[in-house]
Amino acid sequence: MLFHSPTAVICYLVGLSLVFAGRVNVTIDDTYGDEHTGLPIAYTPTDYWKAGQDCTDCTARPDATRAHESTWRDGTFNLNNTEGTDIPVLQASVPFDGVAVYVYCILTGTYSSPDSYSQLNFVIDGETVGEFMHQPNGDGTYYYNVPVYVNESIPAGTHSLQIVNGQAGGKKSLVLLDYIVYTSVSLRPRTG
Repeated sequence: MLFHSPTAVICYLVGLSLVFAGRVNVTIDDTYGDEHTGLPIAYTPTDYWKAGQDCTDCTARPDATRAHESTWRDGTFNLNNTEGTDIPVLQASVPFDGVAVYVYCILTGTYSSPDSYSQLNFVIDGETVGEFMHQPNGDGTYYYNVPVYVNESIPAGTHSLQIVNGQAGGKKSLVLLDYIVYTSVSLRPRTG
């Protein structure tokens, strides 16, 4: 290849060493937030989400050493709670910049203490895009790193993910949210 000016040579070399688009998975921990941006997950209503590993009145008791970063969020939607008041559906919301998103929870199959029924809806940019339902089966084993929502066809860009636990008029629903992973299309230094 023949270059006719020093500027052309510099531009060519800079272009070779700059960057190329790559995909990077980024984890958002239930407690520590986005490992890249530092943004936390917003939980509403806050009184009904508990740091599971520290919760003394939660009936779910997973092994903290098997949870991501040894933490999880325990949230129960329950129309028939002991306080006699209706609990609104629980929501966990977080922004992300990517083309795919994965939501991981801890599951168990117990009928009571905890009632492990789960009904989750997933909303991206205001549109419901998925649902997860888990029926108790009597199995008291806790299962970790369970993908309850996977979406690998999101247009590149900044998005808002909302996880909704429970349904107005619905039955009691438990979520043990562990972490979220999103795939970001980012620029990385070129190697090789």
